[in-house]
Amino acid sequence: MSDTATAIGKNKKPIFIYSSYMTVYHKFLQIAIDWCIVIAICNNIYMTGERIKLLRQDKGLSQKELAKALSIGHSTLSCYEVCRRQVPNELIVQIALFFEVTTDYLLGLEDEFGIKCKK
Repeated sequence: MSDTATAIGKNKKPIFIYSSYMTVYHKFLQIAIDWCIVIAICNNIYMTGERIKLLRQDKGLSQKELAKALSIGHSTLSCYEVCRRQVPNELIVQIALFFEVTTDYLLGLEDEFGIKCKK
């Protein structure tokens, strides 16, 4: 007879079964939380890159022109626009000042009219 059957047969709580299920559940829950964090980060990276590109195009600037104005390489700017790299916080502030928009707009926290977006 297995330990599980013995424990149940003697009216004892199968604590080891419960704890193993809880361990699996907690691991699953942690993975789900980690994925939510990854998705949130990717969404912000995507939003920032897209908005930088839109602002650049609206001003009629090439990547090289904007990169020069921000004192970064145009390949670095390209990586930001296509979301291969995360834009550093200091650069987000610099871009917001350059385009006269808020950092919240660049991060996707508000729309172009200044209305806060619900997450």
